[in-house]
Amino acid sequence: MAETTARASAPSETVNDLFGAMPEDVISPIKSAADALGWIEEILITIQREVDDPRNRIRVRLLAEAAAYLASDVSNYAGHMHETYLGRLQAAGLAPASVEVQP
Repeated sequence: MAETTARASAPSETVNDLFGAMPEDVISPIKSAADALGWIEEILITIQREVDDPRNRIRVRLLAEAAAYLASDVSNYAGHMHETYLGRLQAAGLAPASVEVQP
């Protein structure tokens, strides 16, 4: 029984050793990005519906600013996490050193 438990925890420990984080923390940037893209989609749908009414100019501008801020923030977060984890993969010899982070 102890051997089964040791094997079951090994992948989690491997991920933690490699990335310095538990598996659920390693994939959390993907969830954050998916959530943010859903929010941005809803903002853009609202803008499409309201842009033709000149009375909505301020609302459309505020929605566009919110979408831009959200996109920038999540992009920075996801880019940072990608760079961090790619660096760890490269240090472990699991990703070629020639792979570069795209700006």
